[in-house]
Amino acid sequence: MFTQLQDIIALPIWVGLLLLFAAWLRQKFSVFQGGGKDYFLVLLLKMICGILLGLVYQFYYGYGDTLRYFFSGSVIREYFLQDPSAGLFFLFGNPDQVPPDLKEASLLIPYWKHQASALLVARISAVLSLITLNSYYANSLFFSFFSFTGIWALYKTLDRFLPGQPLALRLSLLYLPSVLFWGSGLFKDPLTLGFSGWWIWAIHNLLFSKGKNIKAWTALLLASTGLFYLKVYILLVWIPFGILWMVLDKASSFTNASKRKRFLIVSLSFGVFASALIVSFLTIFYPQFAWDLLMESIVANRNELLFTDKYYGGSGGSRFDIGEFDPSVWGIVKKVPAALFAALFRPSLLDISSPIMLPAALENTVILFFALRWWIQTPLRHLFSGLSGRPALVSFFWFALFFSCFVGLSTSNFGTLLRYRLPSLPFFLAGLIALNSYGLKRKSNVMNSNR
Repeated sequence: MFTQLQDIIALPIWVGLLLLFAAWLRQKFSVFQGGGKDYFLVLLLKMICGILLGLVYQFYYGYGDTLRYFFSGSVIREYFLQDPSAGLFFLFGNPDQVPPDLKEASLLIPYWKHQASALLVARISAVLSLITLNSYYANSLFFSFFSFTGIWALYKTLDRFLPGQPLALRLSLLYLPSVLFWGSGLFKDPLTLGFSGWWIWAIHNLLFSKGKNIKAWTALLLASTGLFYLKVYILLVWIPFGILWMVLDKASSFTNASKRKRFLIVSLSFGVFASALIVSFLTIFYPQFAWDLLMESIVANRNELLFTDKYYGGSGGSRFDIGEFDPSVWGIVKKVPAALFAALFRPSLLDISSPIMLPAALENTVILFFALRWWIQTPLRHLFSGLSGRPALVSFFWFALFFSCFVGLSTSNFGTLLRYRLPSLPFFLAGLIALNSYGLKRKSNVMNSNR
């Protein structure tokens, strides 16, 4: 059982302690200051959603990665309490070099030999269990809290790029149901969402300080390390778009058009080369992300999720299918529209097969409305004018489209889709806010000129 007596004891204690810690952070660090009542309200909502997510997986689905992470962590914790040397090995040891006397014990840890990133989450849960009385829900509070810090850092960063849009930004980032619910609880996704937020905050502060910010360098190093070990493909996609952001930001400082053009040509060429070099270096550690193997794994992952009955527990209600495709460039390109639509706007109201899908469908309907409004009210030649002169938003928006495309291609389950798309959703919506704002302003100017 994952709901136990210790939850009743540990949960309120750690809610109170984490709120006190949040208050201390707000006093000490400028990034957490401001925001009014949103600061504590969003934190409380994240904690509640993390608890609700655990209840859904325990009592509605009856299985799931979140429960296996906790179970694995509980096993490690028990061994640590019984035999600290064995516990230390399970916390920090190499899964490929198990001492003979611990081989049988390692079989009790589901993720021991299969996924390094999943094992890392289980190990984090094990450490937390040592101080939470082995409470699943208390552990989930810490994951939700870290996710909140990254989301808040991202919110404070995006607020600088979208002046005059405070309500739209709060609704599309702080109070977005997907970010609140699927970005909380004992999963990898709250951690990667938090690290992504701190990654963007760090890049912005390094650009603003011209590289003279120790806190930003530290945050960038920690965020990059976290993404590398949890979901390296997020980092692989962010690297080229991060370089694009830096190049466009520097180019915006040139007043001479010809100098700016030369700088862009040289810098973007160098950026492409540097991105390829960095990505190639990272694929030494993760060879499966080399382009040809990546294309094959996308198709294989999609087929596995689509046709493995065990994964769906015999129920196909949350499945969707964008159609078969081969792992070639042309095969991928042909499926880009369907993949993008699935990742950004599904599940729709037509896809609902259970009550738990309704909030996501309503959210996607609203997002689709604003996307269509931007598309309809903006002339084709001005379609992306709302992003012009805004280097960060250009990079964010195209990152979101690129990342969403691969999520839509490799996923065929709505529950998985809603978690996997989280790193791109806030950035897509930030771009959409800017694009809609431009369209409304242009429409207003046209109407005023016709009077």
